[in-house]
Amino acid sequence: MWSKTRDSFKILHIVDNKIVNAEALNIFYSDFQKTLNPSDRLAENYSRANFQIESHEMFDALYTEDGQFVACTGILKKPEWPRGMYRLLNRTYFSPLFRKSHSFSFFASDFLLPAQIERCQSPLDFTFVSRQGTNGGHFLKKLQKRPFFYKNYRVSEDYIQVAAGLDEKSFQKILYYKKNPATEFKINSVSSLELLPNGIKETHF
Repeated sequence: MWSKTRDSFKILHIVDNKIVNAEALNIFYSDFQKTLNPSDRLAENYSRANFQIESHEMFDALYTEDGQFVACTGILKKPEWPRGMYRLLNRTYFSPLFRKSHSFSFFASDFLLPAQIERCQSPLDFTFVSRQGTNGGHFLKKLQKRPFFYKNYRVSEDYIQVAAGLDEKSFQKILYYKKNPATEFKINSVSSLELLPNGIKETHF
């Protein structure tokens, strides 16, 4: 249920290859609710109904050695995505207590994600991170410089459809990696959010 990592942190393994550890899930929810800020603009995403932790392939939480919740994140596969396509850093959240650090935005990508990828048994043929809005690409370019991403991952030119809707929340810039160059993925996209919904086209990766 727990494993140690570097820099005085430890990891709580909540979902491992679709198998939910009920004890770990209860520990996490109890700690998470204490740190969730209701005024967070994405707080609705983290309600128990919308969090959907049990639907993840992998989901872990980062703690300090003395038991303080730091961050959480997961790997998700949606039925509407092409086979082999998975979102990384899904439902990522950082405890407000640790947001004062300039590097807090990368706790999940630096500490949790590499261990998840190593353990995940799903066919991770096309993996991506997405961010909403016109400024989403700026964060992804910063993330691209982190150790896990800098060798293979690229930021998309277009906004890619990552959810079933046709609004701005459904089309996002992605930081992506395609494992096999010979495999083709067809995904809806739009070159500008202002062109929604009539400007949607099919992009081939």
